[in-house]
Amino acid sequence: ILATVIVSLISLAGVVFLLNKKALTSAYGGFMVSMAAGVMLATALLDLLPEAIEGYEGKEIYWALLGGVCFFFITERLIHWY
Repeated sequence: ILATVIVSLISLAGVVFLLNKKALTSAYGGFMVSMAAGVMLATALLDLLPEAIEGYEGKEIYWALLGGVCFFFITERLIHWY
């Protein structure tokens, strides 16, 4: 509980700092949101991957993971291309 409180206070200090710096927020706001979303997705993936590996005996899970990453990469590129 103590670690959660400490991390929350650090995050709150960062928010207060960024709210006072409008130029910094407008310049790097999109990057910070993208970074936060990527970190949350990576954390979720790395948390669920060991459980998925335990559920399958073979290497199917690795192919499914690779296929999913490639699918979303190509989809993102196509969306930004058009």
